[in-house]
Amino acid sequence: MDTDKKIIMTKKIAREWLEGKLVNEYRLKIYTPFPLKLKYLPTVFKLFRNNKFKMAGVRCIPDLGVFNAFDYVLIWSSDKEELEKVQEWLEAQGCETSGVT
Repeated sequence: MDTDKKIIMTKKIAREWLEGKLVNEYRLKIYTPFPLKLKYLPTVFKLFRNNKFKMAGVRCIPDLGVFNAFDYVLIWSSDKEELEKVQEWLEAQGCETSGVT
């Protein structure tokens, strides 16, 4: 019986710790009509995340994640408003996006 209480308490502590660490994550897929441009986008976003590249009207997003696939680049962050600004900036540059989800 004592072991069961320890297991239940351990699960409760783990659940509370995880709930405190969880944050919403928003994603944005970027497609571009020119494959050569797509090749450099992951590097641009990594520089942007490290505050070494500026986008007009968009603040640096320190928790920005970047994934490069064959025909798109996926970025994600917990900051939905800034991702929406990035989406607007990209569309002004001629890229197609999936929208922030």
